[in-house]
Amino acid sequence: MHHYCVTVPTIAIDELTKRFGQVEAVDGLSFTATPGRVTAFLGPNGSGKTTTLRMLVGLAQPTSGTALIDGIPYPQLARPFHTVGVLLDGGFHPGRKSRDHLRILAKAVGVDNARIDAVLEFSGLTYAAKRRVGSFSTGMKQRLGLAAAMLTDPPVLILDEPLNGLDPEGIQWLRGLLRRFADEGRTVLLSSHVLAETEQIADDVVIISGGQLKAAAPIRELEQRLTPAVRVRTPQPAEAKVVLAEASLDVNEATVAVGSPRPVDAGTSDKTTNEFLVDATSEQVGELLGRAGILLHELVPQKQRLEELYFQMVGTPPPPQPGGPPPSATGVASGEAGAPDLASPSATSVQTTAMEGER
Repeated sequence: MHHYCVTVPTIAIDELTKRFGQVEAVDGLSFTATPGRVTAFLGPNGSGKTTTLRMLVGLAQPTSGTALIDGIPYPQLARPFHTVGVLLDGGFHPGRKSRDHLRILAKAVGVDNARIDAVLEFSGLTYAAKRRVGSFSTGMKQRLGLAAAMLTDPPVLILDEPLNGLDPEGIQWLRGLLRRFADEGRTVLLSSHVLAETEQIADDVVIISGGQLKAAAPIRELEQRLTPAVRVRTPQPAEAKVVLAEASLDVNEATVAVGSPRPVDAGTSDKTTNEFLVDATSEQVGELLGRAGILLHELVPQKQRLEELYFQMVGTPPPPQPGGPPPSATGVASGEAGAPDLASPSATSVQTTAMEGER
């Protein structure tokens, strides 16, 4: 039985579990992605992100629990391709031209050629419409995948690592696209390990590790859990540190928080530097030093970052091993063997399932 969506759908994951033999790739996972918001799905490689998305779009069956769109499984949607735009790895024939790739999809789901031109234009690929996909860079393939996902102008987008391979201009373009999409009241769920950029895109964050939920909340709410910090610049650093220490505030002379407009020189000794960090708010530090008569030249709150919270929850990335691959941004070596999360889902499989549901 197929169901039609009458409102913008919510994505609901409830007690979702998936086992591969003895490996529990996803373990009782629950979260929602709601209309009008961009939900970032974060976790190390092998944490269960891709496995979760595969179950959500019908490419894998849960061991238990549910993954629903508009309250029903993806395969039961009456018009899945018109309801959900999906970007997953693969699915491009290298010998096919990009416009032909979109034309085949459009014909199968009843989209006219004018829409093909529109998605090629907004994805920045009009100039490459007649080029074969095999000659595309990774970033161009990402753009083509996003064009295919947007072909039917769906109310829901599910994107697996959409920032991969994009240059700074492409990241800025995608950021604007997803923001507009959410501002129109649609639902966006994206997985990513590009933490700095994700922070600028997301409204809500879901963090998993080892297949288990570590956090699910609005990003601003999560950032409030971080310890506040302020950068102090004073011609009386020794006296200031004594006052702050007496108030049981932690002083760090060697580093500054991520995002500081001007870093303290880590190689400068405590005797010569007049700048340092304090784990406190600007108000706390300013009042303490003001009452003590300490002259202040600068008091700058340090921006806390999603990356700091992420590593608090999933662990600090390990140092690179001699002769081995560098750790990824999530602290796990790229291409980690044996991780069920790294099984490459086929975008073609999703599109085929969707088109079969619309015939």
